[in-house]
Amino acid sequence: SKKAIHSQRNMSHHSNLSDAVTDPKSALPKGQYTPAHILQYEHLMGHNFMSCGGLKTTKKYAAPLEKYGNAIGEGTRILDVGCGIGGSAFYFASLGATVLGVDLSTTSIAIAKERLKEQSEEVQKRCTFVLGDALQLEYEDASFDLVYSRDAILHIPYAQKTELFKLAAKWLKPTGHVLLTDYGTRPDPSDKLKEYAKKRGYYLSTPEGYADIVEGAGFTVLEGPDRTWDYVTSSHAELRHLEATKDEFVGLYGEEAYKSIGKVYRDKIDMCLDNDRSFVMILASPLSHMKTRTEVLASCQDVFNSGLVMGTDGNVSSRVPGHDLMAIKASGVDYPSMTLRDVVVCEMDGTPLPGEKKPSSEINLHIGLYAHRPDFKAVVHTHSTYASAVSCTRKDMPCFHYSMGEVTTLMSFPCAKYACYGTPALASNVAAAVGTESQGCLMSNHGQVCGGADLDSAVYAARRLENLCEVYIKSRPLEVINMSKEEMEECVERDKTYGQVEDGAGLGHGCCR
Repeated sequence: SKKAIHSQRNMSHHSNLSDAVTDPKSALPKGQYTPAHILQYEHLMGHNFMSCGGLKTTKKYAAPLEKYGNAIGEGTRILDVGCGIGGSAFYFASLGATVLGVDLSTTSIAIAKERLKEQSEEVQKRCTFVLGDALQLEYEDASFDLVYSRDAILHIPYAQKTELFKLAAKWLKPTGHVLLTDYGTRPDPSDKLKEYAKKRGYYLSTPEGYADIVEGAGFTVLEGPDRTWDYVTSSHAELRHLEATKDEFVGLYGEEAYKSIGKVYRDKIDMCLDNDRSFVMILASPLSHMKTRTEVLASCQDVFNSGLVMGTDGNVSSRVPGHDLMAIKASGVDYPSMTLRDVVVCEMDGTPLPGEKKPSSEINLHIGLYAHRPDFKAVVHTHSTYASAVSCTRKDMPCFHYSMGEVTTLMSFPCAKYACYGTPALASNVAAAVGTESQGCLMSNHGQVCGGADLDSAVYAARRLENLCEVYIKSRPLEVINMSKEEMEECVERDKTYGQVEDGAGLGHGCCR
């Protein structure tokens, strides 16, 4: 068959390779990655692959990257740790990525380089394969979008796994990810599994233990970690393929090899079904950055969908918990097209971290409010229609409705003096107007800004202020009577018993807090 001829050609390509297939300093068990061993597994896993499920699972596990704003494409830079014979690298390069593949096995790297010659000219330009230990090689900080590994880190001792992920955190751009799969175990592995792991030089963890290692190195796990059923399903499919192509396989590698690899597969499946062995998939990103970015992006989408902003107007920010950092919308990016890459992490003086985009033109506004109001953990600035209209009066809005108590404890809602957008002067005027008694202010001939203890509170305050400004404008033709201080204070007391709370214990429904 054509496939048999192709396999024979592959064997001839690598017939000059020694059975001493690993670097003398390598931790890989000798004999485990011979040319015959590699090609036998490739027969089951798919052309150019040495990982369970081959191309199918590669596509499946990489797909969520798009959801997190890191879809693989033109300009993506990937470090493939334990790249094997190049299957994943070739696929990613076909999407436009530049891939650096690293492996400890001289045979794997030799085959990958040979197979690279079969790829298109564009893929050949985008792939580089290097023999070496990822822990020993040096890469520039913030230089990769993805650190990727399929079924390879199991050879690295436990302490060095943590070291590798800490290095990955340095190598990744601020919006980068780690994506890995690996063999795992269960909390109380059998003696059979322990012996199996020892013989093969595997350092296995439970899926939860693997997630702990990754998070201990400064990441947050976004997807995973237990994908054992994926492994069982893929292994069953590969075993069926082995049985369906028995004559071809035996013709290439012999009857004993057929029996041996079949037994290995059946043993692996049985260990999974006996709840002794597991399979791990982890997609992770740098801890504090990713969580806050995700929240800011969600709030940007919220204010856009609520009609509080249009085009590229306005901005949203949040402090990064535990760090002197903020995450803020990038300058000049329209809301519908925003991804996590368009949320910029900055120092509290507005300096972006390496590799970040330019922050919002109103960065000074956010810097000033965070400095002036330590209780503000998030800030939302919008050009909402009614608030912008009232701001054009350059006057404070009087206390005409008891819901004013949600955004200020004063008898009027402040309007900051005019200054050009983006300037320190505007930031200073806004801080002075907000003072300590209001959740925000109007900005003369501009819009509104609100802060809060978290993003939800800040967004809600902006939404409530827009509602109040709409009611204010629509009530102007009427004979409006503003509320007195005594009436507002009565509302404050009433609010303490509002909702499902004991008397006096409530924060109420928000009004007159």
